[in-house]
Amino acid sequence: MYKMFIPNRKATHTLPQPISDHLNELASDNNYFKKLIDNAEADYIQNGVYPLSSDIYQSGLKIEVGESILIDLKEHPHNRIEPLPDEIIEKLKLRNTEFRLWMRPEVRSALIQLTENLPSNWGIYIFEAYRTPEDQKARFLKYRDRLIEEARAQNSPKTDEEIEKELEKLMCPVRDNITPPHTTGGAVELFPVDLNTKELIPMGFNFTDWTKTPPTHYKGEMLTDQEKKNRSILLQAATKAGFINYPGDCWQFNLGNNIWSAITGRSLVYGLLTEEQARKCLKHDDLTQTSENERSLSFT
Repeated sequence: MYKMFIPNRKATHTLPQPISDHLNELASDNNYFKKLIDNAEADYIQNGVYPLSSDIYQSGLKIEVGESILIDLKEHPHNRIEPLPDEIIEKLKLRNTEFRLWMRPEVRSALIQLTENLPSNWGIYIFEAYRTPEDQKARFLKYRDRLIEEARAQNSPKTDEEIEKELEKLMCPVRDNITPPHTTGGAVELFPVDLNTKELIPMGFNFTDWTKTPPTHYKGEMLTDQEKKNRSILLQAATKAGFINYPGDCWQFNLGNNIWSAITGRSLVYGLLTEEQARKCLKHDDLTQTSENERSLSFT
């Protein structure tokens, strides 16, 4: 079982100011997680302001070497963790997109801990975990081109470069020296669900256009009070399980990857996996063996 951990050093990478100062302050504080949970009013995340640029993805570039392990959640189910149902995928208009539920075994363990921190009638639907670098690039370019087309139709004064920078706050680009979090197997996208009704817990997700979903700590009128409360419940449960939320996406949680490393100040654990590497390290048997990564992520 995962224990709450306290980062023992300040982050050494470069982040935009004043974000770096605030994260360093949190990372050096003995009440790190309490502040992370309670500081919803902190200036770098309040009022729906996207807190980070693509600089966060450059917190460390690690190419996997040696033995790595991925598991497919579909082969290792849990009574409170399920794949996102087909009808919701249809609603999202993502039928032609391949979603993999491949993840690090430590991520699955943390997801189980997350559910134990939730109300008893809550579970989680897993939307996606590992994503190949090729998939990441294709999706980024697809959304970039769509946003540029919309901007031109609206006679927006924004340049293509400005539009691309805005998209980078929602989706990681694929460039040299950048590791998209999903390519590590340490990022997971999820929705909380009412286990009794099988209805999604209201979180203010925009199913028509996910890019218009308010970020995690948004405090304005686009979210109801209940949606804000539900987001807080999920965030606290995930943080206590060791996850770090990317504040631009209320549904994305990270463990051991570059976002997790950037915000906690801890050493990077997971690196980029090509599709070939990912397929080779998929583990189809039991999960009783303790991996090197699990020892690195023991949070003690």
